[in-house]
Amino acid sequence: MSVENDVQCGPPRPFLKWAGGKRWLGPIAPSLIPRDPGRYFEPFLGSGAVFFAVRPERSTLSDTNQMLIETFQQVRDDPEGVIAALTPMAFGKRSYTRIRKLIPELPSERAARMIYLNKCGWNGVYRVNKRGIYNVPFGPRKRPPKIFDDDGIRAASVALRGAELSAIEFGTSIAEARVGDFVFADPPYTVVHGENGFVKYNERIFSWEDQKKLRNALVAFHKRGGLFLMSNANHHSIRRLYSGFRKLPVERISKLAADPTYRKPVSELLITNYTFGDSDPVMNGNQPPSAVSSSISRM
Repeated sequence: MSVENDVQCGPPRPFLKWAGGKRWLGPIAPSLIPRDPGRYFEPFLGSGAVFFAVRPERSTLSDTNQMLIETFQQVRDDPEGVIAALTPMAFGKRSYTRIRKLIPELPSERAARMIYLNKCGWNGVYRVNKRGIYNVPFGPRKRPPKIFDDDGIRAASVALRGAELSAIEFGTSIAEARVGDFVFADPPYTVVHGENGFVKYNERIFSWEDQKKLRNALVAFHKRGGLFLMSNANHHSIRRLYSGFRKLPVERISKLAADPTYRKPVSELLITNYTFGDSDPVMNGNQPPSAVSSSISRM
């Protein structure tokens, strides 16, 4: 289920760096997702790393972050406008502070601003104050980051051609999915007692009640005959919440800490309503590669 890319563009890759993003899952995602589902749904879009890895022909991508969705829309619809707006933007604290204060009139320029701030701010964190003003500090580097890649933006535009993009709540998106469709959900990692490293970035926008609403939406989707894969915190409260579903713990290194010495392994949980392996008719014998099998254990 792939979109053919223009030869000069190459394979699509995420054009944003997102805190809690799933770049680490991207290389193995095609082996974990059932072959040829109906429509692909991703209700917590972020950088879209899994979407770009899977490259579905038909998809519904959504997020409550309107600035994020507009950026994806502009990359899809006007990649050359976004590239033109990004070209004069230079890495540096003075430039970052100036661009952070701007609110461009043109949608393509707002998308370019979003990409620039994301790449030059601290660790890909998206944060706004009570007035809705983006307030992430500048992220100093030993070496200036590559803010964007022309062909990367064009490749992402090609991959997004079959995507519907909406700034909507996750429940509204999942409710649209029908029998045979597939949902990949990557919510903020909120747990009952806040015992998780991601909570401090997400606790104001995704509560434990939201976790329960998501569970109910996925259970309803399961009963409609759909398939889902979700990533979440490997925490006892999450495991209880999804009792009866398949759970696969996986460990990765967290990169959120400012000091690399505090970047330690984080255990995450993949939850599905289907199984992996060559005995599973849904997977049609599409087993995860050996490198994945060694890092994922069954519960």
